[in-house]
Amino acid sequence: MNEHWSPNIYVYASLSAVVSGLVIAVFVYFRAPESRVAKSFALVTSLGSLWCLFPTLTSLPVSEQTLLFLARLSYIPAVFIVSAFLQLAFIITGDDRGPIRRRLLRVAYGVSFAFAIMSFAPGFISGLIRYAPHFAVVGGPLYHFFVVYYILACIV
Repeated sequence: MNEHWSPNIYVYASLSAVVSGLVIAVFVYFRAPESRVAKSFALVTSLGSLWCLFPTLTSLPVSEQTLLFLARLSYIPAVFIVSAFLQLAFIITGDDRGPIRRRLLRVAYGVSFAFAIMSFAPGFISGLIRYAPHFAVVGGPLYHFFVVYYILACIV
């Protein structure tokens, strides 16, 4: 455990991405609070911004166990980006109200919720790589399913 925290360029970039993303999300939302597109865009942008906290959280001078917990916590927004982006795409194309699309969105959010619960299991995120510029999780066997799910949702 480090006694002194010395933020580096990756921490500053992370915090900059978080702040700018949240500012954009709030701006878009308040420009058209009744717009379904604005609400959905603000959600996707907020989730992406919060995911950007990963390098900052994993550089804090705390125990390895706490760092792993913080990394897993920072992945919760990431697992919901897939569903939120799918919803945004359906809204933009005007194809979100059909029964098949609604069912698909329910399944997507259900899968995201399951991944959010699994994010605290070693089978999903088993460790960390914390040597700049390689702030990354070490994925367990379940992490590969998340990557496949992410790719499939982008293809849909």
